[in-house]
Amino acid sequence: MNTSLEAVSLITEARTLAVLEAKIRCKTGLATGTGTDCIAFASPSCISTKRYTGKHTLSGHLIGKAVYQSVSQGISNWKKSKFKVKTKRCEYPLSL
Repeated sequence: MNTSLEAVSLITEARTLAVLEAKIRCKTGLATGTGTDCIAFASPSCISTKRYTGKHTLSGHLIGKAVYQSVSQGISNWKKSKFKVKTKRCEYPLSL
């Protein structure tokens, strides 16, 4: 059980770091997430040989790295998509 709780904590930290580094603005400053953020954690078994997953363990490192990279890539894709939509809209005249 402790392993799962620590894993979810690492997932949250890695996700938040990726969002902060992307410098996404909100009304009060930098965003740390959105209202639609969700964390899903799956484990193959309640009984694990691992007793601990922390920042200084291989499993913790791999969890953090995977989450950070995937969230960073998702934000990058979202920003590119958002920019393309704005650019495309600007190409059309406002009045005909």
